[in-house]
Amino acid sequence: MNLTGVFLCSQTAGARMLAAGRGSIVNIASISARVGMPGRAAYCATKAAVEGLTRALGVEWMGRGVRVNAVAPGYVRTPMIARAIESGLLAEQPIIDRVPAARLADPADVARAVLFLASPESDYLTGQTLVVDGGYLAYGAPAPASEIPSSVHST
Repeated sequence: MNLTGVFLCSQTAGARMLAAGRGSIVNIASISARVGMPGRAAYCATKAAVEGLTRALGVEWMGRGVRVNAVAPGYVRTPMIARAIESGLLAEQPIIDRVPAARLADPADVARAVLFLASPESDYLTGQTLVVDGGYLAYGAPAPASEIPSSVHST
């Protein structure tokens, strides 16, 4: 349903936007599109497909006035995630330890990214996926992000 819903909504909304000669579609992908997550092969694959569909529609429709982009959230403090943490299915602290922002995202963090991509301020963007994960994917060090020494400087 992850890909089918995005495809059908894009088809329906896109037809109206293309007829009007303007519009912006913002799909919801996931950081799972870019990493392997055990036990979540179908989810990872469908979210990767959402990114591919976003790129294809973005370049196909931009010349007709319709932009198509996506947001790829990381771990967001939603009721579903809260239940998974409370039930022990998900360990919150190891995730936070890997996020340079040192917290899970709030739904408002994702909403602001969607609003930006839907707004005229992003009128030159199409086919792009904006990752909203507090630095989770960018972080590649072997230690928790909270252990990064403050004296480390880029050269």
